[in-house]
Amino acid sequence: KTVVEFKHAPRAAIIPGKHVRIKNGFNKSLIPANLPRHSTQHNLRHGQLRTRISEMVFIADCLQRLQSGSADPALQPLPATFGDKGLQGRLDLSRLVCMGHSFGALTSICAATEDARFKACVAHDAWLFPAGEDMAQSRLRVPTLFLLGDTFDMLWPVWGRKMLANWVGLSRRAGVDVRALHLHGCRHQNFADFPVLIPEMSQTLGFAGQTPPGTLNQIMAECDYS
Repeated sequence: KTVVEFKHAPRAAIIPGKHVRIKNGFNKSLIPANLPRHSTQHNLRHGQLRTRISEMVFIADCLQRLQSGSADPALQPLPATFGDKGLQGRLDLSRLVCMGHSFGALTSICAATEDARFKACVAHDAWLFPAGEDMAQSRLRVPTLFLLGDTFDMLWPVWGRKMLANWVGLSRRAGVDVRALHLHGCRHQNFADFPVLIPEMSQTLGFAGQTPPGTLNQIMAECDYS
């Protein structure tokens, strides 16, 4: 297996400029009603989503070039341990899967829907608000696994659940294997690594749910690889 991890460009992940200093902190600033009226929350986040999807497509392009041996080593350097041919002929792009958490989960869902090179998707506690109306009313293209915590889409709970139910229903009726699994005792931050590193503190501060973080991490890993 080959795992590619990358970071999105800052403009695709943060609240820029005047949007930074919003009363009541970062989480409160994500609630649409709290955003300054000169720019809607959806327009801001949907624009970031489009940038993030283009970055996912770029990664697929890079993998394709690495597989074919046409990559420019000056632009896509690999460690010397890969040898002269790098990853040429060593990637099975017929099994390309994308996975993400929160905003990254929605990015993966949308990228897998738009780019046929992605064959499956795993979404960890996806934040669905930035998706457009057309996406909300359409089925998913590839087999998709949603892993959900107790706080699933806590900033957009009603419509987030409706969108998820719509995706699951439409997709399965079309023969696409889409499943949603709820992990009890799991919070949004349990899908990150720090609750495993500092479990007691994470649970005390409310970042992690009541189920031991190590147990949840093992369950997630088994689901991801299943």
